[in-house]
Amino acid sequence: MAAEAPYEELTDVPANTRFLDMTNYLCQEEVCHGVIGNQLVYYDTNHFSYSFSQSLAMVMEPYLLAAANRAPEAELTLAEAALPLQEAAAEEGGNQS
Repeated sequence: MAAEAPYEELTDVPANTRFLDMTNYLCQEEVCHGVIGNQLVYYDTNHFSYSFSQSLAMVMEPYLLAAANRAPEAELTLAEAALPLQEAAAEEGGNQS
């Protein structure tokens, strides 16, 4: 892993651009795993899988809201935050014939 985040070296970055270093969520002890929490992390060599992206929503939300100058409306528990995903998965499973 790079000693310094690669985006630190970028020049001419627009003022409204924000970067989010996800290394701590993807790598442990300098090893980045392809499977985390029983979920496939990458779809290909450059993109997160859909299910792993969904699992990062709670992690990313505060950063995205801060970048948009919005505070979260309320603190959610992990169970409350996961409920829409569970409902969507249940609905999706019920629609398969």
